[in-house]
Amino acid sequence: MFEIPDNLRLINDEYYSVLSVIYVQVEKLLKNPLHIHYTDHSITHSIRIANIISQIIENIDVHFNEEEKFILLAALLLHDIGMQTPDYADLGELPLNIEGLEKIRKKHHEYSEKLIIDSIQCSEEEAYFLGLNSKEEFVDDIALVAKYHRKMDIAVLDNDVIGDKIIRLRLLCALIRLGDCLDLDYRRVNIKRLLVFTNIPIESKFYWYAHHYVSGLLIQTQKIHIYFKFPKQYESRDEFTNKIIEYMTSEIRNQIDEVYDILDEYNIRFYKDIKVNKQYSKAQKRMPVELEEYIATANAESVYRGVIYGKLNITNRKDLLGAYVQSLKNTESFRNMVMGPYFLAPQWYRERVNANCNHEDFDSRFFEFVRKKAGIAVNENIKLIFTNTRRYEVKVKDILTPSEYNRFFEDVLENMRIVWGEYAERGPMLCCVDPGYMHIITSADNCAIITQRAGIMDPTHQGYITTDKDEIGRINQSFDDIFNYNYSTQELELKKLEEFIRSVM
Repeated sequence: MFEIPDNLRLINDEYYSVLSVIYVQVEKLLKNPLHIHYTDHSITHSIRIANIISQIIENIDVHFNEEEKFILLAALLLHDIGMQTPDYADLGELPLNIEGLEKIRKKHHEYSEKLIIDSIQCSEEEAYFLGLNSKEEFVDDIALVAKYHRKMDIAVLDNDVIGDKIIRLRLLCALIRLGDCLDLDYRRVNIKRLLVFTNIPIESKFYWYAHHYVSGLLIQTQKIHIYFKFPKQYESRDEFTNKIIEYMTSEIRNQIDEVYDILDEYNIRFYKDIKVNKQYSKAQKRMPVELEEYIATANAESVYRGVIYGKLNITNRKDLLGAYVQSLKNTESFRNMVMGPYFLAPQWYRERVNANCNHEDFDSRFFEFVRKKAGIAVNENIKLIFTNTRRYEVKVKDILTPSEYNRFFEDVLENMRIVWGEYAERGPMLCCVDPGYMHIITSADNCAIITQRAGIMDPTHQGYITTDKDEIGRINQSFDDIFNYNYSTQELELKKLEEFIRSVM
């Protein structure tokens, strides 16, 4: 049994005894991992998460009852057992190769939940016996916390009650999710094993070396400090070190954003500014040449093509517009939230705007994209949400003289007819509703871009792009929920759009 941190230590001997059995069973189950080319998901990973959670709640007035501590610690030990369950993954004819293993990994949190629940039907002699048979009243909550350690929306969960004790499921899930993310130092990988692996995706190699170069992470007075130790040869190679730092810190920031509000309810707060310490070591080995070339190529291409292992933060408008333009390529579907019909602006106006800019002209390309994809009939794969805020009026009139207002908006109405026709017989689906400015969605077949504004009148200033299929699916569902709830008919939505345009003429 591992040494439980003081602020998570169990007083109840019965709970401790069951936890000890779980520890032994999980250690055996994870001892010979199927996913040898992935980072460490063994029992030692769970132990490190417990220590990280201990750091998170250190010196914070948050008290756990014994039942909550038992559920949290049990879920910690069990959260990755789904990685070892190919029989739960319905692989069909798919072999247990990298493709098959990736299918298991993507849903391993769901398989962990199923295995935990199924385990209470197992005898001690069976492989999936986990030691929970005497504590069936806790099984559902343990399984739920294990399941919600990744991907799932924690906010939908409610508190549970066991006996006379309240179980704060959202808090437990938020802690295990953040702790899982923050276990990212060199102990997650054994870099020497890469030398004996074959057919390992280059993205996985990047991920391994990114962890390998993190020497440690500390949480002190609500600040996260991450320490990097790179090879001495990289002292003047910022294109390598910055890419790794950017990737690792963006992973942390994204995870903090997911759980921030939930932890804040319990006075557990973090500074979002991650403190980075960068050092160089003569003993540290450099990456293989093929990986250096991969990173150099990613740096040389656009932000969209440079997404490494799923997600990348976008911190300036030039890169954001470049990502938008790239997202239009090789896609049949497209969802977009826009502040107003800016892409319907006439060519003379766009030429004036572009003369003073050094970034991609997304709106011209989007106008042509819409005409190409929806020029004959209504295309239900392209959906636009028009927020129709005052920012649209301020933005377009900032470039115009008062004498040009009528000409501009008449041209916009004409382009509107070009796109949708006289009777809404063609064009993309549209809906006029303002869902706010904190979560602005753009998505295509192979990527999704999430941005936000600092205020309703401010330009989009930051966000991220993801190529993870599961996340794209969830983002699309969020968009469609808003669209479907507010949509009436094409004719009525076009009438709303036209009324908005005429109101700002």
